[in-house]
Amino acid sequence: MEPTLEKRQFFKNYYKNTLKFPVSGNFDERKFFLDALGEMSLLECELLAFINSHTNSLQVTTIQKPGTDKYAIVGAIGRMKSRGFITATQGSFSVGGDDNSLKEIVSVSSFGKSFITFCLDA
Repeated sequence: MEPTLEKRQFFKNYYKNTLKFPVSGNFDERKFFLDALGEMSLLECELLAFINSHTNSLQVTTIQKPGTDKYAIVGAIGRMKSRGFITATQGSFSVGGDDNSLKEIVSVSSFGKSFITFCLDA
């Protein structure tokens, strides 16, 4: 039912890994991964992989995708933070000035790395 080719491939990766690594006490994590993958946009999947490809943390304002509004990226990062896939710290903070959400420093959590390995990597 997934309309995008890329996300269908991610679901294939999930199911292949489910067969390769049968559930042994981590059923809730697997269910969480499947639910998250179904709810995530392609933008979220791409951003998670992009952030993971960098060895250092990234400031949100430096993350850009042509044709994508910077606040679409901020929203996608917020959703991934709420899933536990991304950790964030505040790089700097201003009152009444710039948008602080663009100053966050983000990196992929260990839980996010598990999700990437299980669902996004071929």
